[in-house]
Amino acid sequence: MDLHSRFIIYYNSSLHEDTAFYNELLMKFNANIISDHSDMTLHTDHGSVFTSCPFNDHLEELGIKHSMSSKGKPTENCMIENFHKILRDELDYDKKSITPDELTSKMDEYIQYYDYERISAVEGTTPFERMLDYYKDQFDTSNIKNLKQLLKILEN
Repeated sequence: MDLHSRFIIYYNSSLHEDTAFYNELLMKFNANIISDHSDMTLHTDHGSVFTSCPFNDHLEELGIKHSMSSKGKPTENCMIENFHKILRDELDYDKKSITPDELTSKMDEYIQYYDYERISAVEGTTPFERMLDYYKDQFDTSNIKNLKQLLKILEN
């Protein structure tokens, strides 16, 4: 999640949350989204995966800085925790009969909706609109319709 706009930049889903899960997420992110990580910081809590050497070694290899919430301070990670609550509340599926592939498909649809269509009651805009607003003084954002177009402009 981009903390300024609350845009979900990239995500992964799995039945198991372990180091392999997060390393796979980082590899896909690295390959598909942003190649230059020099200004990137990943903020996490103190979960065992995030404090593990393999995970931190992988971040270092990618050039991503790691920031962690203070122990016992979940409010420092409140934006992503809030998103997880929204996701649980608004994602419509039958927990008893959904397959992992169906859940992934539902999540794909919901993230697309959340980023581009769901208007925040607090800010009155979508996460993508907030992201574009951030860049409007640097270049014309009027014809940018999705994250891939924005990233292409930012790389140039």
